[in-house]
Amino acid sequence: MNVISFYSDSLNLLIKKLLEKYKVKLSFIVKIKIKNNRCSARIWDNVNWDINKRCLNHIYENELCSKHFKKNNFGRINEMPDEKTMLIYYRKYNHNLDNELKLNNNYNFSKIFNLKLNSKNKKKININLGMSLKSVKNLDDIIFNENILNKKKLYEILKDKLSREHNVKHLSLAEHNTLTEKIENIVEKKNKINEQNYSLNNYTSKKDNQIINLIDKEFNYNSVIVGELYQEDCFILYNDNFKKVGYMRYWIDDDEEIPNEFKTKDNIVLDPQNNQKITEIDITPQGSLFLGILPNVYREYEYDEDLEFFRLTNCIQKE
Repeated sequence: MNVISFYSDSLNLLIKKLLEKYKVKLSFIVKIKIKNNRCSARIWDNVNWDINKRCLNHIYENELCSKHFKKNNFGRINEMPDEKTMLIYYRKYNHNLDNELKLNNNYNFSKIFNLKLNSKNKKKININLGMSLKSVKNLDDIIFNENILNKKKLYEILKDKLSREHNVKHLSLAEHNTLTEKIENIVEKKNKINEQNYSLNNYTSKKDNQIINLIDKEFNYNSVIVGELYQEDCFILYNDNFKKVGYMRYWIDDDEEIPNEFKTKDNIVLDPQNNQKITEIDITPQGSLFLGILPNVYREYEYDEDLEFFRLTNCIQKE
């Protein structure tokens, strides 16, 4: 059964139940927008050696799933795979690799369908499914008091809070747009407040906050400032002009490439010198434009599986 058939059957079942309960006839058109919210990470395939194989998980942040948002070894399907870490191995098994490689820029697309659902007569009915968003008097204060700058995550938290504490069980399209607009305005307002505070205390911020210098593989150089906590064990990184450029988090060995003696039970990699947890720097594509360095995950060390030891990358220098 395709997606449209599923929605059509489900909505017709809903109409049938409404007819049975309220003894009325309905006629309306439902517009359905279907978006491909699939992770854009390229993943390793040692079975079919498909260079275009893509992660099947749903998007969590920045068009990546939660796993590849933390660690993305092989880039995205719209980016050229790295020769040393990927292509050199694939060519041994797939001699037609260069012809099969596709850089898909339209990897998340949207389609809109109209479903016309009819019954014989038209009659308006009012069914109480809870309070409306207008009934929440202090909505702006509720949004502002949530200490989260991630708009998507903030929206989900607010929906749950409005349902539990204010009996707003369902949002109409107009209410959804209102809530989304308020979230965007208030997050922008909080960002400006943070930027103003940062500018007023620029010297103190640079003195108190950790500064990390980065060098990419083309020897471009810049520094980032560690900012506030974004989510558990993940900090936002800024440049000198307080533009968000990426994230700092623990290096998690999701691919089980590093021996157990060099990491915690949670797969967090440990520093071979002091046995402390190692962090990694993830510079986003947008952030790289502000910094002038390549978007990538930067680490102090890399693990050589053949020689079984850590070596310095010289990509990170902490002040």
